[in-house]
Amino acid sequence: MLAVSGRSGSGKTTLIVGLLSELTRRGYEVATIKHCPEHEPVDVPGKDTDRHLKAGAAAAMLKGVEAAKVFFRSGGSERLEDVAAKWLGWADLILLEGFKSLDVPRIEVARAALGKSLLCAESPGLLAVVADFETGAGVPEFGHGDIAAIADFVAGRFLADRESRRPHGKR
Repeated sequence: MLAVSGRSGSGKTTLIVGLLSELTRRGYEVATIKHCPEHEPVDVPGKDTDRHLKAGAAAAMLKGVEAAKVFFRSGGSERLEDVAAKWLGWADLILLEGFKSLDVPRIEVARAALGKSLLCAESPGLLAVVADFETGAGVPEFGHGDIAAIADFVAGRFLADRESRRPHGKR
């Protein structure tokens, strides 16, 4: 798992979308998990999937023509790592959006217009920064448009062992 953290409006989602596009183009299977604040319901109360879960379903899937949503009880006490392994263990990489207090490797996204201090500067898991200013964080720094270089960095750190398992013709 690799977290992409930063202030609201810093470009976290834009970076994740760019990395998803680039890494999947290279043949990797990447999943994402977005942080949902505690006060926001994940499912809509009263809808069928919510009713299924309340009746005891271990998981409920909503399947559309082009996408599906899976809802399941997390119990609140399950660690994110355990939930991710159970439901997304097939992925080569899981990108987390947010989760700034979780102790996992991370890239921080920053914009000078939002303040020049980093939220995760003291985090031992800070691997890189994507910013429009010099941060002096002591880790590799990239510009917001450097998607290929950031993907190279991520692949080198997290996906090198997966490369030998790529199907022929995938890269």
